[in-house]
Amino acid sequence: MHQAKGEAHYQHAKQTFTYFESFHKAKASYEPARKFKNSPLIPETYLEVKQGLITLCRSLGDAKTSEYLNEATTLLETLLLDNQTHPEIKQRLQRKFARLYQLEVDTLVESGDKINALEKAEARKNFCLQWMRPISLNRTDSPTYPLIRDLQTTGKPR
Repeated sequence: MHQAKGEAHYQHAKQTFTYFESFHKAKASYEPARKFKNSPLIPETYLEVKQGLITLCRSLGDAKTSEYLNEATTLLETLLLDNQTHPEIKQRLQRKFARLYQLEVDTLVESGDKINALEKAEARKNFCLQWMRPISLNRTDSPTYPLIRDLQTTGKPR
């Protein structure tokens, strides 16, 4: 209920000139949802709430944005690395929460950590390309920043 109320306030805010008040109402609704759904039994729902809250906090310039983003990406990575999670579920989670990775890259760029942002963006791009060719079993490795720099300067890797 809190999650739906938060989403409703957020959507309303995007359509009005007085969005700031609605953003705060949305955040006030997302907070109890985040606390209620912080359970190991429902991690996907928790990530949904967290993703909405992060988007909202980022719009408000809230200082907790980075903390929430770190919590969400850590939980997502834990689910993805868990051997108990079925590969199809892992892929669905990665697609569903791709926005979290983009927010992570955006945050790194804004904080000045452009090299780490570039490497993460490159890894995400390669992962998304794999969605387009699901038959291929070959995984495309993402280059590191030094390799990218070498490619730019020399046109070939060392």
